[in-house]
Amino acid sequence: KMNNNIETFKLQHVALEFKVNEVKQTVTAIEKFIVPKFNFKFTTVGVSKLNTEKGDTFDVETGKKLARAKAEKEAFSRFKAEMKKFLKWNMALDEKVSATIEKMDNYIAHQKEYIKTF
Repeated sequence: KMNNNIETFKLQHVALEFKVNEVKQTVTAIEKFIVPKFNFKFTTVGVSKLNTEKGDTFDVETGKKLARAKAEKEAFSRFKAEMKKFLKWNMALDEKVSATIEKMDNYIAHQKEYIKTF
């Protein structure tokens, strides 16, 4: 369940280009994205192909919408995977920080006892 009150990292659309192949009856969307907070940039591709088995007719505008939706779905998937990697790294870092704090507590306690000997 998503908490809508928490701010999330943003995935930002940068550029979109379409390539239409009338012969193959395909539309390709090439979309560029950035995650500004991490300056993480990537490109995704979505392809819409005519499905003649369904009796569809080639429509460039519908193809563009479908191709872009596929490119964006891929972008969301990649962004999610990167966030999962970041979370794993962050959890490992959290453990190291906690262990270091505990070690410093021990060192401080030792130094306090040592200082008392003077």
